[in-house]
Amino acid sequence: MSHYKSLPVTLDTLHIYWNNINGDFDFTGWRYIPPKNQGEDYCFVFEHEAIGEIKLIYWLYSRRLLMQIPSVSGLANGSNHIPYRTEQFNLVNEKIQFALILGIQNDLPLEEAIISRADFYKTLEFRNQKDCDTFMIWYHKHEAVGHTKRNNYGNETEYHTLKSGLKVRAYQKHKQMPDVDMPPSTRIECEWRDKFNLYLRAYSAKDLLTNPIVCDKFYNIALDKMKLAG
Repeated sequence: MSHYKSLPVTLDTLHIYWNNINGDFDFTGWRYIPPKNQGEDYCFVFEHEAIGEIKLIYWLYSRRLLMQIPSVSGLANGSNHIPYRTEQFNLVNEKIQFALILGIQNDLPLEEAIISRADFYKTLEFRNQKDCDTFMIWYHKHEAVGHTKRNNYGNETEYHTLKSGLKVRAYQKHKQMPDVDMPPSTRIECEWRDKFNLYLRAYSAKDLLTNPIVCDKFYNIALDKMKLAG
């Protein structure tokens, strides 16, 4: 197998929510989204240049406030090429609380925020592009368990998906970005969603952002289930 440097497990996309939020804040600047079908819940969406790509969604009937963070590593470092570190929690929390105050005129504790989606990833840095390509050839031939499909995700990424909803994908991060001065690398990413009964229900958003053991544990379980461990 090719020689590579393995970076720590870190976080990309993160969706969290709080329940029983009273919608008595000012909805000025929020965009109304009508229900798809009669009788279904409808929501308001808040996006503002001051909070970057963070998005707030408030569901009126269920009184659930959902926060979508497209990249925790990007929120912490200005670029998702650089892994998020748990010692950056205070910085990330400040940005989250700023988005809440701007959107609902109130801050909410992350200890009470429930994880809705979390994408964990590890980057493998190779000594040259040939070694990186060799690894990807191995990955595409690897008979991982579960359903496999190929989507146009940056460059054509192969997704391995279990019936439980667990998803693992791998793709070359910098191959199509020649202006990025970083080593040839592959990102192996696993995705968890709360509609599937998998591993993370006992943890809050703060647990996830402050305890690297939680990330490592889930990531290792995911790769083991896909027969990709090691």
